[in-house]
Amino acid sequence: MSRVRSIHKRKARKVNGSLVLSIGIFCVVLSFCMTLFFILRHPSTLRSPLAQLGIKSTSASSSDIGLVQFLCNKYNLSCNDIQESGSTISFTIDKGTIYLSTTKDIEQQIGSLQLTIRALTMEGKEFHRLDFRYDRPVISN
Repeated sequence: MSRVRSIHKRKARKVNGSLVLSIGIFCVVLSFCMTLFFILRHPSTLRSPLAQLGIKSTSASSSDIGLVQFLCNKYNLSCNDIQESGSTISFTIDKGTIYLSTTKDIEQQIGSLQLTIRALTMEGKEFHRLDFRYDRPVISN
C-alpha cells in the first residue's frame, strides 16, 4: 500500500507543478497584453525614460515630432510642415507658425496652443506666429 501512496503522491506533485506553471504562464501573458493595451491607448508613454523622469534632452527627436503630430490630432489642430531645429520644434497651423521647446512638456504646450487659438478666434484676432519656448507665450500679428 505504501507503494500505491507514493505513486499517488508523485502524480499529485506533477499535477500541482503543471498547475503552477500554467498559472505562471497565464500571468505573464496577461501582463504583456495589459502593457501593450496601455501603450497603444497612451502613446505619450513611448517617450524616453529620461523624459518620463522629467529630464529633457537638448534636441528634438523623431519621437517628439511624432508626439506633436499625435497631440495635434488629439486636439483637432491641423499641424503642417513639422520641423526640428536644435531644441525647437516648429510647424504651421493655417497661416501661422508655431514654435515649441523640446525642453518643456510638449503636451502642456500643445494644450496652451489650443486655448490660445480658441481665445484669439473668439476675440477675432489673427496671428502669424505663436512662440511657446518662453515662460509666457509670445503672440505676433
